[in-house]
Amino acid sequence: MNVWKPIRRTCIVGVSLWMTGCALLPRPATPELAVVQTEAMAGADAYRFKFVESDSPDAEGGLLGAGFIVVTQDETEVQTIAHDFGMSISEIDPEQWLTVVDANGDGLPDFLVPNRRSDGDASVVGSLYQFDEAAGKFVLVETLSNIGLIDVINPGCLTITQEAADARLVRHEHCYSPQAGRWIRQLSLPGLMEEGERSALDWPEERQACAGPTPSLSECRRLRLTTDRTLHTALVEQKQAQRPALARERGRAYAQRYAVNLDASHRSWLQYRDNRCLAYVREQGFQAPLFQSANEACRFRLAQWQMQQYRVQ
Repeated sequence: MNVWKPIRRTCIVGVSLWMTGCALLPRPATPELAVVQTEAMAGADAYRFKFVESDSPDAEGGLLGAGFIVVTQDETEVQTIAHDFGMSISEIDPEQWLTVVDANGDGLPDFLVPNRRSDGDASVVGSLYQFDEAAGKFVLVETLSNIGLIDVINPGCLTITQEAADARLVRHEHCYSPQAGRWIRQLSLPGLMEEGERSALDWPEERQACAGPTPSLSECRRLRLTTDRTLHTALVEQKQAQRPALARERGRAYAQRYAVNLDASHRSWLQYRDNRCLAYVREQGFQAPLFQSANEACRFRLAQWQMQQYRVQ
């Protein structure tokens, strides 16, 4: 009698039962994402957003993958948007997985939703869906989506934070131009987009004439000229404040050369500013008369930046 046969049978049965038991273990449950809705608009019901999975989450990785954002209004399905989170379940807030916000400042609801750009250790980015009133649907803003984390500062302006190749976090501001019908990337200048600073659309009332990428040309030009005069006055005050001390320490001739060089430096900066703004506006592809409007807004913005530098010195 072969004594190994009963042992083999026992082992085979044991392994089969173990595999069957593993197959019957329940997969980890995905937390149900809450239904998010907009505020009711004049003469229209609110929009409701619900995420419906098309695939089960990965049992080992605990991922929330592909599915559909189902948009309903008055219990009627009006749109279905394919969306792939590609994120760990622990990274998603089931109550706030979708953010309703007026991104472009038209008074209509838009929304942000996160996703991971690719598998692995890729960073989480955001997608912006903008409401198209004519079509009655939410449309993906491809130029701003899947780049970085999107933060709407206030209606009409947002920032996108992304990781650069050297692991630095880079933040860019974009503002919506109703006249051009598109988003415009703003100039990135040190000090103008520091954490907590208000965007152009949240400026004090006296600066609102140049708010946005394409403001009213005549009003913004008047404000820019006033700002240039204020900038020149700040330069004169700086010379007057420093000239006596320089004359005592290094002589009157040195103080006089310092004042002359400061004037020349300011004239060079004005020329640099105007050339840079012309190049920036050309890059944005503006056509007349928005070309001049965007140019004045850029010159005003750089004048504000230069004013900060004079105050620091």
